Amino acid sequence: MGKKGSIPSVILLAVFLTACTGPRFAPLTADNCRVRADLIAGALGVEMTVEEAAAFTDPRSGDSGTACQISAEGTGMAVADFWAAAGRLHELFSFDWQDDPAYAADGPTGSAGAYRKWNAICLWEAGWQPTPGAECPPDQPIATCDLPPEQVQYHFMIRCALDHEQEGQ
Repeated sequence: MGKKGSIPSVILLAVFLTACTGPRFAPLTADNCRVRADLIAGALGVEMTVEEAAAFTDPRSGDSGTACQISAEGTGMAVADFWAAAGRLHELFSFDWQDDPAYAADGPTGSAGAYRKWNAICLWEAGWQPTPGAECPPDQPIATCDLPPEQVQYHFMIRCALDHEQEGQ
């Protein structure tokens, strides 16, 4: 076969190799996920929900796979000081995980970031918003809206995955 006949073979090989490698991200083990959820629940003082194999997309690379997802949401009645709770989440990870500043985002209603340890990555986000019916002045920044705890809706979400393209550190 000439040059034209070899192109389909190369394309088939590339498709085959891509299919064999699988997705870039896979969840932590179920036990590891539950231990991490218990640590987070203790630090935040709220019950956490665990999903052992949730969809996961790295916002920087666009690569996807699955992750262990640990989450909680509720009103300010359970988390009276949202920013203090978000700080405890940060402290919990910064103890033995490496902060990855490329994922950092902060705003008046929340923060997000990532931590890495060996070949694992945990993306986290913490946010709040007024509950439906809460009255915040529309002509003022949201940060100036002083709401009673029952009118604040919070959420915390942590998604941890093994990154098959990262070597253990």
